[in-house]
Amino acid sequence: MSQPSFEEGFSRLEQIVQTLQQGGLTLEESLVLFEEGMGLARLCSERLTAAELKVTELRSAFLEDMPSEADYPPDMMD
Repeated sequence: MSQPSFEEGFSRLEQIVQTLQQGGLTLEESLVLFEEGMGLARLCSERLTAAELKVTELRSAFLEDMPSEADYPPDMMD
């Protein structure tokens, strides 16, 4: 089975938190949901970290490609 997208995982994690907060579950049911939630939290965290790294890489590449002031003729800087 494929892993859920970030949005799917986060949505399911919200459902789990809501279910646990409502109470009324047996200890075993709570543990099963808690374990699933921890896995989803890890998945979401990894996906966020990967996205942050990608944004940082793209931003760095963009800034490297930008011309610096030294690349412009002096009369264009006025």
